[in-house]
Amino acid sequence: MITGSRESLMELPNNDLPGIFAARAFIAMLKANQKRLRGPCILVGKGDYALECAKQLKAYAPGLE
Repeated sequence: MITGSRESLMELPNNDLPGIFAARAFIAMLKANQKRLRGPCILVGKGDYALECAKQLKAYAPGLE
């Protein structure tokens, strides 16, 4: 276990604006608060981790493709 670690955001302009989250933190927030997505959501990534995040997000977003 690594304590004190955190998921980093991609280095993109304005990635510190409200509503921009690291995928793991966003999914954890949805689970903890039992919320569902009601608006647009964009997942940026590649590989197995991005696919797993997309599967988890689908559970919280009816109609997500």
